[in-house]
Amino acid sequence: MGMTNAYRDFIAQQSIGEAVTAFSNANAYIGSGDSTTAFAATQTDLQAATNKLRKAQDATYPQRSANVLTFRSTFATGEANWAWQEWAIFN
Repeated sequence: MGMTNAYRDFIAQQSIGEAVTAFSNANAYIGSGDSTTAFAATQTDLQAATNKLRKAQDATYPQRSANVLTFRSTFATGEANWAWQEWAIFN
């Protein structure tokens, strides 16, 4: 999975104690879209024009165990019914 410039900057800011918006239960989302646009580090959103959706984290997520981060959002039956050509974690 590629890393965007925005996430690179987030890591740098957090490393030196600058204020950042945490990837907490209140702020984290999983996004899915159907765009086949190639990944670019400069992207800040899903590239799909209409078939895209961000969902908030389920209760108690995200979680960390050792060096594994787990994000989980529940999509309803009628949501995100397209080929997941792109996905991302947002805060």
